[in-house]
Amino acid sequence: MKNILNFFLLALLGIFLFSCGGNANSSEDQDDYSVDMADDSPGSTICLWPEVGLREGAGRTPKYITTVYFGEKVESTGDTAIVEGDDRTYIKVKLSDGTTGWANRYLFAENSRLGAITNLTSVYKRPDLVTNTNKKFDFGEIVAVGKSEGEWVEVVGKEKSIAGWIKGEDHLTTEGTDVSVAILRSRALAISNPTEKKKALEDLQENSDFRNSIFVADLADLIDELDPMKRLKEGQLMITADNVNVRSSPTTTEENKVFQLKNGEICDVLEIGDEETIGSQTDNWYKISCTKGEGWVFGSFALVNMTE
Repeated sequence: MKNILNFFLLALLGIFLFSCGGNANSSEDQDDYSVDMADDSPGSTICLWPEVGLREGAGRTPKYITTVYFGEKVESTGDTAIVEGDDRTYIKVKLSDGTTGWANRYLFAENSRLGAITNLTSVYKRPDLVTNTNKKFDFGEIVAVGKSEGEWVEVVGKEKSIAGWIKGEDHLTTEGTDVSVAILRSRALAISNPTEKKKALEDLQENSDFRNSIFVADLADLIDELDPMKRLKEGQLMITADNVNVRSSPTTTEENKVFQLKNGEICDVLEIGDEETIGSQTDNWYKISCTKGEGWVFGSFALVNMTE
């Protein structure tokens, strides 16, 4: 009887030690910390992914209705569904135009509102200065704003790449115009074509409705950095039209196309050819070298930085 009692006590001790040791590897201590602001009650919901498909029913196969875009605010109806054989949970949402449909719950931040970061700010695991992470939000980043604890605010960034708590009073705005400008600014900066990016930023800068927003302050510098001549070194040219033909010889009278270049691509100039008039344009031919190879382009389709 005594041996049985000793065995029972040792077993209880082992269970206790195992349960204590298990906390050392909890998700709180991992680098991929994230927050979940969702519950099952209806409320404002923010799309956190660039494009999310809205469907007539829960799951991946129901008919596609439309696309929800990053930063778009929708209303959660409170309806959820789990499709058999699918690990995802789906929510039913209502768009600003009244359209309703189902989408992957993970791609949204429920019961939240839109905000924008007003200056570089550190992210914390909890509303406590000793829980600082190595992650930061940058100026102009769009976030979904959740719970508040005093001066602390819980936020989630684009694609949930950063999530946690910030001291929101000095680092966050939820004012409608500022958030709208921050979203448009973010979309403009995401454009890969330098010419189109510059145009989008200029349009934003020139919109009088946005003049007083904090997020137009650096637009002049961003536009200046995109000045084509500042991107070109001596002896280079930049293509300024779409799908420009590069030819094996400086003439358009032969079938001599070797490849095409896109607007914004930069090439080294190897040789300046003869001047020619093609249509209403008079310019030189330029022999160029780029990642696709070598060939000739007509100068009216390019911006050139070189001393002849």
